[in-house]
Formats: sequence, C-alpha cells, structure tokens
Amino acid sequence: MKLLGTRPERRVVLAFAGAILTGTILLALPISATDSRIGLVDALFTATSAVCVTGLVVVDTATDFSRFGQVVILLLMQMGGLGMMTLATALLLSLASRLSFRHAILVTDSLTADHRLRPRSLVRAVVVTALAFEGLGALLLFLRFRTTSPPGTALFDAVFHAVSAFCNAGFSTWSDSLVRYAGDVYVLVIMAVLVVSGGLGFVVISEVATGLRKRSWRLSLHTRICLTATAVLLAFGTGGYLLAESSNLLADRGPLLAATNAFFQAVTVRTAGFNTLDQTHLTATSVALTIMLMFIGACPGSTGGGIKTTTLAILVLAA
Repeated sequence: MKLLGTRPERRVVLAFAGAILTGTILLALPISATDSRIGLVDALFTATSAVCVTGLVVVDTATDFSRFGQVVILLLMQMGGLGMMTLATALLLSLASRLSFRHAILVTDSLTADHRLRPRSLVRAVVVTALAFEGLGALLLFLRFRTTSPPGTALFDAVFHAVSAFCNAGFSTWSDSLVRYAGDVYVLVIMAVLVVSGGLGFVVISEVATGLRKRSWRLSLHTRICLTATAVLLAFGTGGYLLAESSNLLADRGPLLAATNAFFQAVTVRTAGFNTLDQTHLTATSVALTIMLMFIGACPGSTGGGIKTTTLAILVLAA
C-alpha cells in the first residue's frame, strides 16, 4: 500500500502493467479466439500493443479473435489512449506545481492559455473530449458501414475504428485494414480527422475549441507550434506520396482518389498505422518518407508517439 500511495509514477506504471496483465489473461481465454486458443505470448504482445496504442499485431485481429476478444482489444485501446493523454497532462501539472509561481506561469503559458491548474476537472475534460470525438466519429462511420453490413456489425466496426483512430492505435476488424475503403473519400476523411485530432492532443483541441467559441485566437506557443508543424507535415507528406506513387500505387486512381489516399497515408503513418495502400509495394522514396514521418510522430500530450512535432520545431529553429 505504501508503494501505491507515495509514488505517483509507480502507480502509473502499475496501472499500465495491470491493464496489460488483465488484457493478456482475457485474450488468452478460449472465448477470445475464433478457432484455436491464442498463445500466451501472442496474447501478451497484443495486449501490450493495444494498451500502448502501437498497433503492431502478430495474429489477425479480424480472423483470429472472436467478438469477445475484439471487445477486449477495444477496451485496452481506449484505456491506453486515455491514459496517454491524462498522463501527459498530469506530468505537466506536477512539473508546474514544483516550480515557483513565476516559472509555473511560464511553463503553463507555453502549453495552454489557461493558467488555472485544475487537475481533476482537466482530466475529466480529457475523457469527455475523447469520448465526444469517438462518439461523433462512430456515428458518421456507422452511417456508411450500415450500407454494406448488418446493423450490429456496422455499429461495432464503427465504434472500434473510431476509438482506434482517435487513440492512434491502428487496430482494425478487417484483415486488409482500410484497403476496402481506398475508394471512399467519406470514410477516409472521417478516419483522418480522428487520427489527426488524437495526434494533436487535448491542450490543442481545447484551445482551438475555446477560440472558435469565443472568437478569440490567443493561442499558446505550444498550440501554435503543434498546428503549424502538423499542417506542414501533412502538406509535405501528401505532396511527397503523390509524386512518389504517381506512376506506382496511385497510377490507376483519379486525381481526387489519388490525393485522398496520399493525404491519408501522410496522416496515418505518423501515428496510427492504418493503410489503404499496399505498404510492401511502396517506392523507395515513399518508404524513406514513411520512416521520417513515423520518426517525427505526433504532438506532446497526445495519443501518438514519435519524437514529437515540438522537438522537430526546436531542431529546425536551432539549425
């Protein structure tokens, strides 16, 4: 009990470890598999990948896991995604609380326009924001999925992919990821918006929402850097994939679909892992671009990984 009560960072580690352990046990149960039982190592890897919103798989989520197993993965992604966002916020508040008042103001000013530090309300807002994005995304996806699948299946697929996209997890209930929707601009745009929103993080979303509501654009330095870097990376990535794949994977697609798939590729490789293009047939230039975008990743305080866009901005400015 002393271990749990005195060291917040230990509680965080134990919480993630507990989620992974619980997920491993559940995924290893016979009810989680469609045919043969999922091995313990495979279950551990899948649970870890879901909680850490990595998206790497060693067994097919679509065919090897039953609906129960897919629900477990969905819950693990949700816990992991929310945990990443709330943990980043908690670390920020902890840092600011240990500084002098003047330095705390400087730290929070670089990350948020609101100087009032309210940990509980802020964590609650993170959860509400995530659920709002996921709920709206699931509804919009369901409207499309129901045209090709039974209502129950369409609803589950919509919720699963909305959570996976916002949490930047990359898991899919289809073996081909989103290849089947490579020609559907509606689905790709919704998924891209969810991925980008999750990759921006709560602080950025909150400030943009406040600016829209109050029609006042006094954004913090953190938000300005994140929005600018994200826009530049998306534009650069989209243009790069269009040029590199114009005579390869995008050759047989019209201008709109080619641009949409190039944009989606630029969005998802940075943080999520969905795909509409066969990654094994990318040109060498596209592979190099993918590695670079993955290395950079998302914004601080988000569900994405990488060295973060703010780090890139600092390196560019210092060069």
